[in-house]
Amino acid sequence: MNGLTSWKINEGSINYPASDPKVAAAVRLMGYNLSVKNAYFKDTAQGVTKVGVQIQNTGVAPFYYPWKVSLGLENSAGAMVKSWETPWDLRKVMPTKIRAFPDWSVGADPTYLDYGYPQYFDTSVDLSGLSGGAYRLVMKVKNPLEDISAKAKKLRFSNATQDGDGWLGLGTMNVTTGQTSDPAGYEAEAAGNTLTAGAVRAACSGCSGGSKVGYIGQGATLQFNNIDGGTGGSLTITVTYATAESRTATVKANSDQPQTLTFQPTPDWSTPRSLTVRLNLRAGKTNTLTIANPSGWAPDIDKITVG
Repeated sequence: MNGLTSWKINEGSINYPASDPKVAAAVRLMGYNLSVKNAYFKDTAQGVTKVGVQIQNTGVAPFYYPWKVSLGLENSAGAMVKSWETPWDLRKVMPTKIRAFPDWSVGADPTYLDYGYPQYFDTSVDLSGLSGGAYRLVMKVKNPLEDISAKAKKLRFSNATQDGDGWLGLGTMNVTTGQTSDPAGYEAEAAGNTLTAGAVRAACSGCSGGSKVGYIGQGATLQFNNIDGGTGGSLTITVTYATAESRTATVKANSDQPQTLTFQPTPDWSTPRSLTVRLNLRAGKTNTLTIANPSGWAPDIDKITVG
């Protein structure tokens, strides 16, 4: 890169007017072009919750610096009420295509080849202490020079939702102070659930919240806790799942007898579908729902909804 820059200076490129749109376009073609392709988080969340993003680079070069990536929540007035530093490393986001050299003999010049892919990152954030309400979820990559001068340039994404202060809007998150049976449902990967044996939380691009719980069965179980049964009685439970093959699982509420359900295949392991079952729940938020398979593998579980 230093040799290329020296050549540009020698060729007089420093004299090109910065206001020329063609010059600006040429500059953009020389480096990275980052954008947040997708953001994954719960529309309604509480306690510890997971936030994920999928970042792509349609430029010609990676981002070379280990600048810190942070998440934050802004209130309706635009004030930052809480922020978290993430372990995400933007240097992992490679260009999605590279230009082939003519001596590669892969086609006419120019020929572009697939190279990188959108990189997925996620982390858990703690919402404890926040008042219930709607917040704007934002993300920022901090230029270290911002600690020295207010004139330091902000890292810009190509998304239109980025503010002048560098914070990029990801969407609206409603924070609650207690788990509810609202239409958003109960996420399988929620921190308040109980996973036994080998059941694990895993990323899932098509799942709500960007995550699911897999490796259920063969002794491993997933138990949803603190489910709101309203006034109690027989209620419809919708189970959202992913499995590339037909699988069975037992589903039970509290200490009742389990019911065995057959889960038809989904297109792949990250495109969920749903089925329903009726279970008896107690009144209030004291219910549990357990998914298991004592003799085989159950499907991966995205979430459940009640009613």
